[in-house]
Amino acid sequence: MNAGIKFINTTELYNSSENGYTHVVIAPRGGTTIYISDQSGEDENGKLANDDFIAQLKQVFTNLRAALAETDASLYC
Repeated sequence: MNAGIKFINTTELYNSSENGYTHVVIAPRGGTTIYISDQSGEDENGKLANDDFIAQLKQVFTNLRAALAETDASLYC
């Protein structure tokens, strides 16, 4: 059922497996689909960047880049 599906928790993000999910899933079938979950303003230790929305948004994109890097993909923006 899970043939070829890869579940990834990068060390650059907090350990989400304690909450029952992974940050990144790669599901190849014809092409490659990458699912990325729960990217919010927390750093790799699970701490909120700070109370500033802009700082949290920057952390979100840092987290997305880290998650995508684990799949050899990248974020273009």
